[in-house]
Amino acid sequence: LSYDQMELTVACSGEAFDKPAFERFLFWLHSMISDSVPPLYRKDRRIIDAHLHLPVSEGGRQKQKEKLLFDLAQNGVDACVVIADSEQESTIGNTRECAALFSDAPNVFVVGGISPLIDYQAQLSLCETLLQEKKIIALKLFTGHEAFFLSDERLEPVWALAKKYDVPVLFHSGWENAQYGDAQYAAQVAGKRPGLKLVCCHCWYPQIEKCMPL
Repeated sequence: LSYDQMELTVACSGEAFDKPAFERFLFWLHSMISDSVPPLYRKDRRIIDAHLHLPVSEGGRQKQKEKLLFDLAQNGVDACVVIADSEQESTIGNTRECAALFSDAPNVFVVGGISPLIDYQAQLSLCETLLQEKKIIALKLFTGHEAFFLSDERLEPVWALAKKYDVPVLFHSGWENAQYGDAQYAAQVAGKRPGLKLVCCHCWYPQIEKCMPL
């Protein structure tokens, strides 16, 4: 790599070569002297982590926020989606807490957790306010973590809210209690509501083949 009269040589053995680290180095170099970095190593696309929660290893919301932002920067992730819990007392933060915590972080987008089993009307009202204020970008149903089916009639206000503000609804699937968010219910919900943006988290793992017909 050359820049005017300067030349940089990078040499290491094949076993020691750390390609991700080298790419991060070249990305930094490109920001300094862009013409000298080969196009192959230019970061011309954004990296977005679409499913994160507050790190539970840290104590206190502010420390959790700092840890998450540090990890994003450390790993070269440009932006992320943080999913709040529907539980009001939670190690990963509830909707109100997460929306407030990242209100000054333009690269963090919050999904509001909501449940028909937990202070439902208050949660619906809060989520609508936060959607109006653009402090959350979607809603999340924890089917399986909580004992209600994706086809539950009590979820009609959630579908209506998602349609009104044109936002996706995420739902938990797979692992234990997988029946609550099963693919058959996702198909029913989507079939009755054309245009609804329904996002399956975890793809019914370990039965990911259930994704294929949908």
